[in-house]
Amino acid sequence: MSSTIISVPAMLAPSRSAPDQSDAPDTLLRYRDVIARCGIARQTIDRLEQKGKFPRRVRIGRATRWSARAIQRWIDEQIARAGR
Repeated sequence: MSSTIISVPAMLAPSRSAPDQSDAPDTLLRYRDVIARCGIARQTIDRLEQKGKFPRRVRIGRATRWSARAIQRWIDEQIARAGR
């Protein structure tokens, strides 16, 4: 089963907050892609997002997507927090 990734034009991508972000456009990930990358259940994603501890989803019509950069930042934060 292949993943579908949607590119976001640079003008719609979130503003840069970290100097290491490339000039490439951000991509939007589906639920199943986020689940695979984070290794957590859908219900856990929903619960963490409600508590403000997970990146907010982007709604496009009926579709639910997440910024790939935001998800990677969250993963990096979890790794850094675990290393303390």
